[in-house]
Amino acid sequence: MAADSTFEERLERVRLIATDLDGTLVNSHDEISERNVRALRAAMDRGYWVSFLTGRSMHGLDRVSSVIEANAPVVCSNGAQVASGDRAIVFSQRFIGEQTVRDLVAYLLSEGVDFVIRSDAGELISDNPHHPVLRGRRKSGEEDDDPYERTPHVSDPTDSRLGALDVVKVMVMLGGCPTDAVNRVESYCSKDDRLGFTKSADDLLEVAPAGTDKGTGLRKVCEVVGIDRDECLVFGDYDNDIPAFDVAGIGVCMRNGSEAAKAHADLVCPSNDEDGVGEYIERHLLRGVGR
Repeated sequence: MAADSTFEERLERVRLIATDLDGTLVNSHDEISERNVRALRAAMDRGYWVSFLTGRSMHGLDRVSSVIEANAPVVCSNGAQVASGDRAIVFSQRFIGEQTVRDLVAYLLSEGVDFVIRSDAGELISDNPHHPVLRGRRKSGEEDDDPYERTPHVSDPTDSRLGALDVVKVMVMLGGCPTDAVNRVESYCSKDDRLGFTKSADDLLEVAPAGTDKGTGLRKVCEVVGIDRDECLVFGDYDNDIPAFDVAGIGVCMRNGSEAAKAHADLVCPSNDEDGVGEYIERHLLRGVGR
């Protein structure tokens, strides 16, 4: 992008709309509004590429795809996976090595910090029946099911099941942890050059393979589609979206977003509960500004 480009000129260059899901496209009721769906479909009809940039695994996009499917590759697991919109083709994928996972689990267990180990083949969680997040996790259509009881638990880093999964990320539950424990966990992850990490909520640390984030994922999407990164407009709401903001030509943060994310974005739009993504697309991309 030229240094003297006006914002309207930057909008005119946009060919791909990439949006985060939770806290951005998805509202606080875990729904994608009709307005957001309508705006994204209209954008695709106008010739825009649409991509999702999410911390969810590829399998975690199933419910979203039942509402709307991206026409460009999607970035999953905070950049560890890039796949076609229907996830039939995987363009890039990186895993946390088995020994790295075992070392991390051993450390988290020693600190008494809970976690979720995630792969497309399944999950393993720490053995704490009293943790409110682990106990309260639900999937649509399974409201009467207790997710803690049906998900395998891990209480030993030598557990053979840790070697049976291709781990794309480990979600570290920091809620309720003392500040010094949180600092130690972050320090551990920052010193292990096999790991990368980001926060997707105040109390959630997401650990991934080193060198992967939403920015690297977006670069791969651009490569596959055949566009320049400054032709991308990114919507996001939290710290894990910052690398994508830094790569894209335009970054738009939700009003409900973190202060750090807002600082890296070009502007702020209405919140995820105010159809901010749909409102921005309608106003700036579908009504004569932009294409």
